[in-house]
Amino acid sequence: MSDIMFLSNGEHTMESIRWVLVAGMGLILLSGPAAHGNEPDCNEPNVIFLLDVSGSMGPSSDPTGKYMAAVTAVSDIATGYTSDVRFGLMVFPDPDQAYCGVSASLSVAPDIGTAEDIKSYLLPGGADFFGGPLVNFDTPIYQTLSKAGELDDLTVEDRRSYVLLITDGEQDCCTYGDYDDDPDCLPGTNNLDPVEIEENREDLVAVVSGLKDLGIPVWVVGFGSGVDTLTLNAMAVAAGTEVDPDCDPQEADPEMGKTCYAPADDINSLKSVMENVVLFVAEEVCDGLDNDCDGVTDEDFPVGGPCDGPDGDSCQDGLFFCDPGTALTCDEPDGPGVEETCNGEDDDCDGLTDEDFSVGLECDGEDDDECAEGEYVCGNTGLGLVCNESGLGHVEDCNGEDDDCDGVADDGAGMDCQTACGKGSRQCVNGVLQPCDAPAPAEFEVCGNGQDDDCNGLTDEDFVRTCENECGKGLIECVGGGLSACDAPLPEAEACDLVDNDCNGATDDGNLCGFGAACFCGGCQAVCGDWGDCTGGLACDDGFCLDDRCPAGYYCANQVCVEGVKPPPEETDPGSGGGCGCRSAGPVSALDGWIPGFILALLGLAVIRRSIRQSAL
Repeated sequence: MSDIMFLSNGEHTMESIRWVLVAGMGLILLSGPAAHGNEPDCNEPNVIFLLDVSGSMGPSSDPTGKYMAAVTAVSDIATGYTSDVRFGLMVFPDPDQAYCGVSASLSVAPDIGTAEDIKSYLLPGGADFFGGPLVNFDTPIYQTLSKAGELDDLTVEDRRSYVLLITDGEQDCCTYGDYDDDPDCLPGTNNLDPVEIEENREDLVAVVSGLKDLGIPVWVVGFGSGVDTLTLNAMAVAAGTEVDPDCDPQEADPEMGKTCYAPADDINSLKSVMENVVLFVAEEVCDGLDNDCDGVTDEDFPVGGPCDGPDGDSCQDGLFFCDPGTALTCDEPDGPGVEETCNGEDDDCDGLTDEDFSVGLECDGEDDDECAEGEYVCGNTGLGLVCNESGLGHVEDCNGEDDDCDGVADDGAGMDCQTACGKGSRQCVNGVLQPCDAPAPAEFEVCGNGQDDDCNGLTDEDFVRTCENECGKGLIECVGGGLSACDAPLPEAEACDLVDNDCNGATDDGNLCGFGAACFCGGCQAVCGDWGDCTGGLACDDGFCLDDRCPAGYYCANQVCVEGVKPPPEETDPGSGGGCGCRSAGPVSALDGWIPGFILALLGLAVIRRSIRQSAL
């Protein structure tokens, strides 16, 4: 592949890299091998170019291809900073082994002034030119990084070393020479096996992490769009060399602008990435060495200034110094530090006052309620809080409210009460005081129980109770410790006397006079004679001899003898006649009047028929 594949957002990438180089990588770059000299020393850092020369970089004969673009950028950086940085070079795969072979040594060892040696090895026509990429060159990134960690040139004392990885692809050993003896491609194809891609990613992260532990940070540069974005992201994160603190390691599309590695798509962007790395690694580091070779050691760090060490407070009770093993360090010893006390002061120097205490929060003091109407303040001892609420507090009232703030409304809001019979209380129910539940005086004394039922101080006194039955009212009295019977009149057998003797509400009801008679107007009346005749001054009415006169003290009204004095004529019923015609048992039907006559008629007819028969004989 000879054409360079361009990324879409190169501008923001350069700004992100420059920002991180200035502010974000201090801890990684300060973790290199420790210095052992006592005097300041000018020790330029090692920077090793690990350059991908796989077949995808294109041939050296193509002046516009990726290989020549990368070589030009590397040569320019090595030339521009040849006296500031000890540049070295290693290409992969090793040209002498092809495929996925890796050299046991660097192509150019790191030193001051190696720019010409690097160009001689990489540029066509150079005395040491290796020949350029070939199509059968694979991409042994893992093997190359593993070998770099074994090189004595990168693990020397008193000198910092860095690796600048430049690749246009991903781990790829499809032909042979794979580090785990398991080809990266699917059988019979040049397509990478997805399972192998995941395994290679884990191994690459591990080898980068191992170099970081050795004090050799790895800068990851992806050249072009054919890289494995997820793998390069993970490697940059593991190395601690992310170019953007807001990068997304899970973003697989580099055009989204969230890459953690440094993307480059042409000569200028590649040079910019590498130049930023070189400028950063050549700066002064707090390690007791003159890293920038200006004759002054650790001048960029606040050595001797106040600092807060690893104790338990934020107070600057120590001084900064440069420790070659751990870079800028505070000499304040570890320990509990100053603890915050409740005294209105920022004792632990964290910018907050009494933050470990609930100063200002509502609280309930020592009053008689549970209402939080005070607030916490620091006590005089400085070691605790007190609640500034005082007073008697609220008393619960019967109003449906929780006046004393104990979580229960109207609890204890009742009151004591008393009647003539004893003591009790008035309960509070739904915010309303209920009547007194003390025993109430009875309306009547209970005869014979030996108690003062009406609570007047006497027992069974004046015991008289009214009673009644169907015949009327009477009295019950307490006699000898027992109740007398009710003396109301008792029911009697009904009689024909204009009185409700059996107290059933009806007067002279029932068959009171026997066969051939009826009860009318308070007396039993006989049946009329054969021809309707009656004796004794009685009148025949409906077949019965009736006394049409009401007894003394009664008068006839609507065929009923009514006790009393007959009203004046204008107030009486116009329908009432001179005769009584009273029927306390109700009116007699017409049939009752003509049955005796009908019987006599039948007897007469029988006599007549017999006379006729005798005449015929």
